[in-house]
Amino acid sequence: MNNYKVSIEFFVNELLDIPKTCNGESFSFYGNLGDIGNVTINGNKFCMKIIKEDFCNDELVYNSSEMDSQSLELKQENLNVEKSITMEKINIIKTLVIWRTQKTLKLKMTALKLKMTALKLKMTALKLKMTALKLKMTALKLKMTALKLKMTALKLKMTALKLKYAK
Repeated sequence: MNNYKVSIEFFVNELLDIPKTCNGESFSFYGNLGDIGNVTINGNKFCMKIIKEDFCNDELVYNSSEMDSQSLELKQENLNVEKSITMEKINIIKTLVIWRTQKTLKLKMTALKLKMTALKLKMTALKLKMTALKLKMTALKLKMTALKLKMTALKLKMTALKLKYAK
């Protein structure tokens, strides 16, 4: 097996347990150089991309303690961004639910107001019908009074005629 000096780029979203003391240490390497895939370092499996830098006479050197801290920071930053995005999505959904609820309540209130207006119109119509019936009753009473007056007038005429012919 040829020995290479390599740098290792970890995929942040698949970052596993990276050895903390790796600067200048040697690690056994199982995998193909240049591949993106699962690589085992000291029994830990990682998904990574291997970039060949140059040849060296020593064993394969995993010389990337800075990369570890950067990767961990990137992973934490990525998690924070994902959490922030998730919270934004939750807040947007909450806002949409509140907005939709408010819209629904406004529509229900408008519907209730329309029903109240319709009921008021029906009440007004009933009052108008009652007034019309009262007017008809008054008109009938007036006709009855007129008929009574005519009857009284006829009785008076009859009495006058009786008196006239009785003489």
